[in-house]
Amino acid sequence: MAEYGVKVNSSNFIEISSGQQKFLILTAAREPVVGDILIITDRSDNDNSVEAVITSFDIEANGIENGFIVVSIDINSKEQSAVVKQSQIDKKIVLLNEKISELTKKYNASCNNYNELDNEKTKINELLKKEIKKSDGMQEEISSLKAEISKQKNELARNHNTIKDLQFHINKQRNSLEECQARHNELADLNESLNHELHSIKNKNDIMNKATEHVVPDSYIKLRSLTKNLLSYIDSNL
Repeated sequence: MAEYGVKVNSSNFIEISSGQQKFLILTAAREPVVGDILIITDRSDNDNSVEAVITSFDIEANGIENGFIVVSIDINSKEQSAVVKQSQIDKKIVLLNEKISELTKKYNASCNNYNELDNEKTKINELLKKEIKKSDGMQEEISSLKAEISKQKNELARNHNTIKDLQFHINKQRNSLEECQARHNELADLNESLNHELHSIKNKNDIMNKATEHVVPDSYIKLRSLTKNLLSYIDSNL
């Protein structure tokens, strides 16, 4: 049984064993197509090689395993043509590999999205920490403002009490002024009454003087003098 190496358009190379069965095994990393060239080289003699062109596929063939493609080639034919027999299992495996590849891409995309989300989460957490610090600072400012407001409220309460005391004293003084005004009015009334009486006495005195100025005895003259003195005293004390 001779050992051969296989190249598919020089893009893939594996070592195989082949003999009278004339089977070659290719990897499914690149799916063969019609027109691909198979270069088969004897491992014991690198100069001993043949080439074959893939001319057709048979997807009904069996013998595939682990994603490998079974190739049947007649290296003794003059045309050196090759038939790639690809089984249904291989087709399913290729589809599964494609799905796995898609899922892997989706998984990688999900991982990338997760990483992006994690980065965003980290950024958000940092922003939250900054906002929390700002909030703590604002809480301190609010506490300070509350203390200042409480202090001002107490000061306003004291001022309010002071104003009430002042209003009480003002009202008291106003009442006292009203009493003084009432007394002043009473005194004014009394003064007016006294003036009226004084004028009346003066008038009567003048009448008496005119009636008795030639026949008035000495005692009456003394009485009149006393009356004048009394009137002068009253005038000076009003």
